[in-house]
Amino acid sequence: MPTKIPHVTCEHLVELGKKEQKEHVVVDVRDFVEYEAGHIHGARHLTAGTLPDELETLPRDKPIAVMCASGYRSSVAASLLYQAGFEHVSWVADGVPAWRAAGYELEYGDEGAPAPAAARSRVRITQSA
Repeated sequence: MPTKIPHVTCEHLVELGKKEQKEHVVVDVRDFVEYEAGHIHGARHLTAGTLPDELETLPRDKPIAVMCASGYRSSVAASLLYQAGFEHVSWVADGVPAWRAAGYELEYGDEGAPAPAAARSRVRITQSA
């Protein structure tokens, strides 16, 4: 097991989605107000404080990228996931502000807020044309 959880840039996350054609689960660990102010399409919103109680709702067979506003909360959350046995975990450096600055689209409002477990989204990160 690696001792360091990998981080990725927004650009790398988008490229991974295109290149590997893998479904990535993006978990946004910011608070509700931050999430409503702009988030990645299809991101699961689980605040950092609720993440430990929601581990069983996350897939263990998909890569998970954790995102916040700067990278600090996402790095802590990624470590928590890794320690809980999630093997394919990374955190997104510089978070949503970097996503916005790179020109990638955001959604606004509470779309992506927790839904019943069967309806929770697993998304492939792709850039819109």
